[in-house]
Amino acid sequence: MLELKSRQLEHRRHQRQRLNKAVSIFWTTADGPDSCDGNCINVSMYGLLVEIPKSIPVGTKVATQIEGTDRRFEACVRHQHKYSTWHRIGLEFNTLWWH
Repeated sequence: MLELKSRQLEHRRHQRQRLNKAVSIFWTTADGPDSCDGNCINVSMYGLLVEIPKSIPVGTKVATQIEGTDRRFEACVRHQHKYSTWHRIGLEFNTLWWH
């Protein structure tokens, strides 16, 4: 199993770094604005993996605010998986996160 995970990491396009910070996610549904708070799992130059208590459809445009930052980052939901009562959501930034 460990060997498989190592091979999967080798095929990633961009290196990920663990990021243990709180995150707020904001998006709009047909019923209006929605949001929730969760936890960052990791970050790369182009995206963020978060755990949140709500499901967000793939393709949804969101704004994220990471604890300790003073700006929001625009992103798009690329994938999601349900784990127990949490959802792991993969977000792709619209611009590089440090710009």
